[in-house]
Amino acid sequence: MDEHFQVFEYIQWKFGAVPTAQMPWELPARMRPWLHISLFYPLEWISRHFLDLSPFTRATVHRACAAALALFTIRRLTLRDPKQLLLFATLFFVPWLDVRTSAEMLGGWLLALGFVLDDDTRTDARDHRARLIAIGFVFGAAVVIRLMVAAMVSGLLLFHARQRDWQRIVLLGTGVVLAAAVGVLCDRWGYGEFTCVAWNYVHQNLVLGKAVHFGSAPFYAYVPMLLEATGYLPGAVLLMALLVHWARRPLDKLTFMSAPFVLLHVCISHKELRFLFPLAPMMPAMLLSSWELLARFAWSSALARAYLGLNLALALIGAFHDANLYVGLYAALFEHAPPKRALLYYEFRTDPLRPWTLRPTYYIERLALISRRVPRRRKAWHGLVVVEKLADYHALQDEHRCAVLTTRYPAGVMNAWPQWLPETHAPWLALWSLWRCP
Repeated sequence: MDEHFQVFEYIQWKFGAVPTAQMPWELPARMRPWLHISLFYPLEWISRHFLDLSPFTRATVHRACAAALALFTIRRLTLRDPKQLLLFATLFFVPWLDVRTSAEMLGGWLLALGFVLDDDTRTDARDHRARLIAIGFVFGAAVVIRLMVAAMVSGLLLFHARQRDWQRIVLLGTGVVLAAAVGVLCDRWGYGEFTCVAWNYVHQNLVLGKAVHFGSAPFYAYVPMLLEATGYLPGAVLLMALLVHWARRPLDKLTFMSAPFVLLHVCISHKELRFLFPLAPMMPAMLLSSWELLARFAWSSALARAYLGLNLALALIGAFHDANLYVGLYAALFEHAPPKRALLYYEFRTDPLRPWTLRPTYYIERLALISRRVPRRRKAWHGLVVVEKLADYHALQDEHRCAVLTTRYPAGVMNAWPQWLPETHAPWLALWSLWRCP
């Protein structure tokens, strides 16, 4: 939901649909770049004034545009190194990251695009000056959208400084400055005043330490995070590929870019795995680099088959699993909610209409629903009811009093769910079902 409250909800605020008091704390702190938000503003404006598209259609179009950027970048990367295509096609997390509209992934794909364009541009080409300034603009846009990517761009410039390619550095730097200027103008339009978003971000999170209020972790925390989120073997291979590439090619351009980025995030106390997402477009190249070393061992082919097989299995599971439990519920409510003001009884640990105490107006602006916790006695349930306990799901089925409108997973999955599997796990797993009771 981070990308929702950092992008789509800001657009709702700009339209006047959300008061400032109901916005995330980053809004008054002026921490979010409007260059990122403005990429999605035109479709939202056209829909609000002319087309009246549903929020789910608009979100799908936005994700399709993000995927187009990702696929174009993958095409440029694989034209230079066709071996990477197999990895981009089989790594289970790539399709999920391709469609994210978050700052981490848009900044990451723009950075990867600038990386491959920079590699393909020679300083003796006739139009190299204009091309390098344009590439610098791409790098600058990546930094404006996701500030921490500046560590990777700085590493790239340091690599060119080691090559004594001063002309390239100046031209790329010119493009970065131009992108920063455009970012300032976008922020002036979005916030209604001139402000330095980059400094606001650093000041709030690092100087004042507000990021730590959302949790802190030891320096090694990204290792267990990565292993758990990827099913252990894929994460272990990714981690090994990163370390092996650094060890084998310490003076490589990818090392100059990735090492300071990782080190920066290791040193910051507040850690979330999504902060490392900008590394994802680089991982196929690093996996191939590690494979060159491991291919000589007899067990390497078995490891490669197991790795690819597990990735394909995880990709298949991910294809039938919505990435966010709330958005799927909002789509069901959008389809089944009554036109008049009505109650929604919920059994969730948090109010589904106010996750993290914030109301996602982008998805539920048109829903005339008031949320209440379900009474203890099921006979008192009436109207729309959403439950996430399998015991209540089966009880409602057996009573034949309420009609099931939709479930997060097909009925066959809900009915056959084994008792030894957890029913809920963080935001990824919740067996919710939506009912209408008389």
